[in-house]
Amino acid sequence: MEKNKLFIIPVVILLCIAAVAYYNRYTFYQFLPAQLDDNYSTVNGIMMNGKDQIPFTGRLKTDLGNRIEIYSYKDGKLDGLNVAYQNGKIKEIGHWKDGMQNGVFKLYTEKGILVDEATFKNEKRDGITKQYYDDTGNIKVEVYYSEGVLNGLAKEYYQNKKLYREIIYSYGKREGLTKEYYENGKTKIEMYYELDVPNGSYKMYDINGQIQLEGRFENGEFVPESNEEISIEEIRNE
Repeated sequence: MEKNKLFIIPVVILLCIAAVAYYNRYTFYQFLPAQLDDNYSTVNGIMMNGKDQIPFTGRLKTDLGNRIEIYSYKDGKLDGLNVAYQNGKIKEIGHWKDGMQNGVFKLYTEKGILVDEATFKNEKRDGITKQYYDDTGNIKVEVYYSEGVLNGLAKEYYQNKKLYREIIYSYGKREGLTKEYYENGKTKIEMYYELDVPNGSYKMYDINGQIQLEGRFENGEFVPESNEEISIEEIRNE
């Protein structure tokens, strides 16, 4: 039994060390060997060794004083991890393949608050993107992209993390039901879109859930249920 304990303790310690190292891998990246970019230049989109004029493979560091940028290259093209630091804190994380941005991207404020995280595919956002309020780090926007175009359910949030709005996108255009909410969680607006144009039933509620305005859109033109005349601008300003 004692032998088992003696074996387990070192394993647990090693696992803890590995977990911490993994979490801080981007912080440690600035201390890995990298060439200063003074003797390198870009020729026709290819990073070249200034002395030998051959495509560069390895890591290049740009030191701007309070900002440090490290990029990985393969055969003169961006390939691998890039990390930028501002005043010693991580500012930006990106991944590249064959000269194009591919993989996880993260952007932070100078205080270290994550404000944007996404996945890129061939230079374009692809899949889920999340953006956060820069003062609190609370979720602000959650959207989906297909090859750089909004596609799928988009959610926007209040500062208090409560849902503000839901929009469905179909390849860049609003499609189907859009809902907007009060901060207390009750529905404020329900309306429909077809090919990015308001079309279909429209309902606006007060903060207690009572209907304030009801009607429908017909190809972008609002038709109130009552005889009351109201403009689209008035609806949008509610």
